[in-house]
Amino acid sequence: MWSKITVGKFQELYDILHIQQFDSDIERRISLLSCVDGKPIEHYENLSFDQLREELKKIDFLSTGEMPQVKPARYFKVGGKRFKVIYEFKHLKAGQFIDVLNAAKGVDEQVPNLHLTLAAICLEVKRNMFFKENILKYGSTEFDQVAELMKRLPFVLAQATALFFYQVWERFLSSMPAYSKEMKARKKIPTGLEAVLTGWDSSNVGAGS
Repeated sequence: MWSKITVGKFQELYDILHIQQFDSDIERRISLLSCVDGKPIEHYENLSFDQLREELKKIDFLSTGEMPQVKPARYFKVGGKRFKVIYEFKHLKAGQFIDVLNAAKGVDEQVPNLHLTLAAICLEVKRNMFFKENILKYGSTEFDQVAELMKRLPFVLAQATALFFYQVWERFLSSMPAYSKEMKARKKIPTGLEAVLTGWDSSNVGAGS
């Protein structure tokens, strides 16, 4: 089921779990089911209890905390475009660094702003007729357009990529004492949706597509 969850869909689920208010747990679970399955809430309200209980099994994957482990991507494709992830801070432009800071101001904002973080650390790649790689400058494409594209990225890949970036971020900030308290607070990783943001493997960066 995780294979069907995009960044945008995960953000919707996160909002249901952590932001929206419900009168009962069953209402929250039905909202989660509606989000995952794409059917209106009324559809589930008209089911028998036994039918609903069977349908709710579809969201069991959200509470197990078991997510497929993939390597962080160096390259990936989304929306017909190819992007390169910039992990090395020496290659980040000042504007990218600022946009990362703005996207990750606090722990509670890191999941809702995940698409913004990804847009800030990824550069579009094009190839000429000789298949030579041409990495476009940051800002060549409107930031908001790139951010919207990132919502379509599979969440499992996005999670691995963003968390690897934050690990590099942590090492970078630890070498800059002047940033210590404030910046280290900004880079903390939320446990998020049923703790699925934990247990990631950052041993290697994958080649991507």
